[in-house]
Amino acid sequence: MSQTLVLEVPDATWVELIRSAQVRHQSPEAVVLRLVENSLSDPLLKLIGSIQSDVSDGAERHDEYIGEVLYRSLRDCE
Repeated sequence: MSQTLVLEVPDATWVELIRSAQVRHQSPEAVVLRLVENSLSDPLLKLIGSIQSDVSDGAERHDEYIGEVLYRSLRDCE
């Protein structure tokens, strides 16, 4: 059994989706379905909400936070 999902996609996202589908020789629907299936099976999703933190902007600044930790760990190795 399957369900139908209707999405409203911004124009810029649609253009990228079409490009991605063309490169893969797939329909845009197949590309989106694969992305959704992969994201739902991501084992890291099980960790969401399991850690208490005062950081409220982790989603927006995660690259910056990771960079800071890497910088400190590399600096400490010298």
